[in-house]
Amino acid sequence: MTTLSSFPIETKTLAELTTATTIEDTDLIHLDQGGVDKHYTGALLKQEMTDYSTNGGKCVDSGVANAYIFSPLSGKQLVSSLQDGMRFYGTALNPNTGSSTIEVHGQSALIIVDNNGDNLTGGEITGDFEVEYDLANTRFILLQDEILKEYDSGDINIVSGGGVSLTHSLVAKPRIIQVFLKCSIAEEGYSVGDEVLFSGATQSAISLNKGLALSLPNSVSIDLRFGLNSNVFNLLNKTTGDGFEITNTNWRLIVRAYT
Repeated sequence: MTTLSSFPIETKTLAELTTATTIEDTDLIHLDQGGVDKHYTGALLKQEMTDYSTNGGKCVDSGVANAYIFSPLSGKQLVSSLQDGMRFYGTALNPNTGSSTIEVHGQSALIIVDNNGDNLTGGEITGDFEVEYDLANTRFILLQDEILKEYDSGDINIVSGGGVSLTHSLVAKPRIIQVFLKCSIAEEGYSVGDEVLFSGATQSAISLNKGLALSLPNSVSIDLRFGLNSNVFNLLNKTTGDGFEITNTNWRLIVRAYT
């Protein structure tokens, strides 16, 4: 059995933890944590050490909009130096309205950027959020992968040869766009309310002028142009798979965009 006395995780630095001794997975370890004797297997202690090296953990925000201050939870270790890839998360007291900074565990306030490395513009931080330290650029990156901002156009009438310009509420050009045909009058096995993901593969030869052109002229607009054909789209029957030309007035178009 390996016994480590006077070796509290809460007061030792990361370097002291990771270089103090060689630990085997099967070791049974008594660890003094602030005067409390805790028992670990070697494997569990090594995982705890790894967690401290890569995760700053949950924090409490005491800052204001655009200037966040993260402090460790009561009784948790204060990170004395930031390591590349360290992550900190908490609940913002106020949403951001523009470029933002964050001060973590008493360290200097640093700029927060989005996944593309751009300064925040407003609306990216609302409620729970997580940042990751970027050592090379001395900044924090807002982790946004799990939180997609969404724009929904609502129902759009399908008009042969018609054009529509949409203004979305996203802060940049959308990275993902989906187009759906929504049934408004039952047709070819589809019920009212059914939504069908649009596929260009079903739109026949170009000479028939079917389908949809979608373009992004700038960071706030989505432009649409319907084909000239009197039946703009082709679909497959919901139950048989047979192709058919939709009746324009039986369907609506919906655009959903994400960034």
